[in-house]
Amino acid sequence: MPPADYYPVTISTNETPQIHDVVERAAARFKQLNGHEVRIIRDTDIARHPRANDSAFLLARIWDLIPEWVDAVLFYERSTVPMRILPEIPECSFAAAPDHALGLENAQKSWPLFQETEFYFHHGVFVASRDTRALFEQCFAMRGQQFQLAMNLVMQSQLGVVRLPKVWNYGISIEDDQIDQPSMVSCRGMPRPWPVMQFLLGLRC
Repeated sequence: MPPADYYPVTISTNETPQIHDVVERAAARFKQLNGHEVRIIRDTDIARHPRANDSAFLLARIWDLIPEWVDAVLFYERSTVPMRILPEIPECSFAAAPDHALGLENAQKSWPLFQETEFYFHHGVFVASRDTRALFEQCFAMRGQQFQLAMNLVMQSQLGVVRLPKVWNYGISIEDDQIDQPSMVSCRGMPRPWPVMQFLLGLRC
């Protein structure tokens, strides 16, 4: 199969029927809006890849779980709902949207790197090219850290990370600013995001 301009992926393990339904509907919405079919990685896929057996850092093994012909992956968390067509996909090694202001503030208290960059991304939506595979391996080796922190430390210390606008990854329950027309809405931070996702998926896009 020839390489696409990007390969959308989400990971959904330990699904209930409700989770399965919203993940499938979100993937269908993504295809409707953007014309790309989403690869949903599930428990059966992971079982075939013994290297991807650390659930806390499963995302760091993403290059083990997708076809070799893929040159660029667009990942989104399963608690994310596509709402509008994505902006143009950047051609870069790695790109992500900023976390909320408190995330940056907390990271800056402990890590001078983020004081220098004045940036801290949320890992729930990102674009990565295959040349980052070794960096994802470095993230996996940092399993003593929280995964988002590990990703920020590795990617920002070794790459010029492209900073996406928040329309790419808008957390509706935690953001400190308002965005009129986000492309991807994240329900992160909610104890049970699935009813909210069902509501958002019921809206006309």
